[in-house]
Amino acid sequence: MYTLRPYQEDAISACLKSINPNSAQIAVLGTGAGKSIIIAEVIKRLSGKVLVLSRSKEITSQNAEKYQALTGERPSIFNAGLKQKCLKERAVFASVQSLYRLAEEDYPEFKLIIIDECHQAGLEAGTPETSQYNTVIRHAKRINHSVSSLGLTATPYRLKTGGEVMNWFIYGGKGCYWDDVCYSISESELTKMGYLAPLKYNTMLEPLFSGEGAKVNGNDITSSELSFICDDTTKVRSAIAHTELVASSREGGCILFCATREQTIMAEQQLKSDSKAVLLADTPAKHRDSILKRFKDGEIKYLINLAVLTTGFDAPNITTLSLMRPTASKALHEQIIGRGMRLAEGKTECLVLDFTDNAERLLDAAQLSDLHRNEMSEEDGGDEERKESEAIFCPTCHTQVSPRATMCTAYLKQEDGGYAFCKTPVNTISCPVCGTQNGKHDENCKECKTHLKKTEECSFCHAQTPAGSPYCTSCGLPPKLPVISLRSAVVKEKRYHSKNVFMVTPTYFLFGMKTWAFEFHFRWSGYHYKEVNSVGLKKFMLILAPVLKKVGISTEAQRLAFCGDDDGLRDLLKEHKKAICGAVKTLYVSFDRDPHGDGFTPFLQGLDILPVQRLQEIKQAA
Repeated sequence: MYTLRPYQEDAISACLKSINPNSAQIAVLGTGAGKSIIIAEVIKRLSGKVLVLSRSKEITSQNAEKYQALTGERPSIFNAGLKQKCLKERAVFASVQSLYRLAEEDYPEFKLIIIDECHQAGLEAGTPETSQYNTVIRHAKRINHSVSSLGLTATPYRLKTGGEVMNWFIYGGKGCYWDDVCYSISESELTKMGYLAPLKYNTMLEPLFSGEGAKVNGNDITSSELSFICDDTTKVRSAIAHTELVASSREGGCILFCATREQTIMAEQQLKSDSKAVLLADTPAKHRDSILKRFKDGEIKYLINLAVLTTGFDAPNITTLSLMRPTASKALHEQIIGRGMRLAEGKTECLVLDFTDNAERLLDAAQLSDLHRNEMSEEDGGDEERKESEAIFCPTCHTQVSPRATMCTAYLKQEDGGYAFCKTPVNTISCPVCGTQNGKHDENCKECKTHLKKTEECSFCHAQTPAGSPYCTSCGLPPKLPVISLRSAVVKEKRYHSKNVFMVTPTYFLFGMKTWAFEFHFRWSGYHYKEVNSVGLKKFMLILAPVLKKVGISTEAQRLAFCGDDDGLRDLLKEHKKAICGAVKTLYVSFDRDPHGDGFTPFLQGLDILPVQRLQEIKQAA
């Protein structure tokens, strides 16, 4: 008879207490916690019919077999892949792909729906009503209006695009289907209890396959981006050589996670060992089952897979993982590294060879501190220095954050009972040009594209200034912009002496008629010239950047601009108008002579938000 672990008893009790009419609770159970055992015990102790939903026939079969072994009761299985479609017994184990096609009138009355790997269900607001999980739940609720839902997962977050935080928790927030977490235990806790093998993490100082800044769609990094990042023979050869060198001397199997079909083929070609196999999504079922059995039996040493073994695959003999797949999904990364944490006889750890930057981008600081790294040796105290340097805390909620995080992503319970992200900026550096806050590991400013780590020589004052900067941080002039002479501008615009001039500054600064504008007057060679410049707000701020920096209001102006506070920005500029007028000559590159000499004397007449109609009148009058 199986003896439940203490935490399993606690989890079962918490799940049973959370089951109320129309409730929707989640139990967060780390990899190896024994979800199938907990599912079996919850059903055994609960009166009424229970539906257990999963996405694959393997997980459906595994849960059903564990239920029968522990309870002695025969379950019903509804899965086309297993060639069974039965709803008769009290416990029904079904794949959502098969059950959602069942007509509503054929549904029995369920008291509880358990959704395994519920982070994959996609039940949040905005999901089509016709989706598989929504269809099953809708049909079940029409038969029993008070049916409850219980979700089980090790990773309660889901990737979303279009927001500041990409990996959103699936419970408690606005539009979430799940109300709250009724029980939680992490892989770290299970490892400390001795129920999981610890991970020994071996990363590269410079990742071969970096997902930093890659384009992301609703599911993950786009296929075209993955191809660009990963389909590189030299990088794959290096990763495979290192993997084979390390794994060949270790007992147990090694799983290699690839990102594209091309990369998978390269990996198979570069791997010299004959004890290898490849699994793809379109590998025939019988052939796949045969490969997995041989791998678990130790007949195959290296198993190269593409999007097949990321979730729900259990093989305790795994002692080495090789990661060549960058991802934007925190859930996917945690599921991948969890494949190697199952205990086996003689297994003391699982070595993770990470050739990506997934851990640094996706794991929080607490998770990172649990990973053993080889980037610095312990003999010279590097490990202690690393831990101390990575101990970064949010100034608002005091949660420890990742060294690569740019904002605190702590999911905090609010006074109204809901949840929300903290979103306090952390770990940032200010761009010396536009003042935008960037991550301290960013190479370029995300707003003005100035390089944050490289410098170049200004062609005017010869000082070092950030590479790619729109102006020199020393003299305030554009370091590499072409010189546009006033006479050339006048001829090009077919304007002559005493006429309005619109092309004094570099031409790409002058885009169309927008809502922001400033007007300059200057004298040159005895003649009076006027310039009206009308651009978009961000371009407007970049043009004024050297002036605002000299006046000392650059940071505040940028903050107001990027917050969209037009009135506040206008008031700030008016308040410092006199100082701005005195510094305005830094905007001019050259008019056939030194801009800081006496050849011309620019002065500012107006600097304001002008109506578009007024701008058009000015341009027409010119």
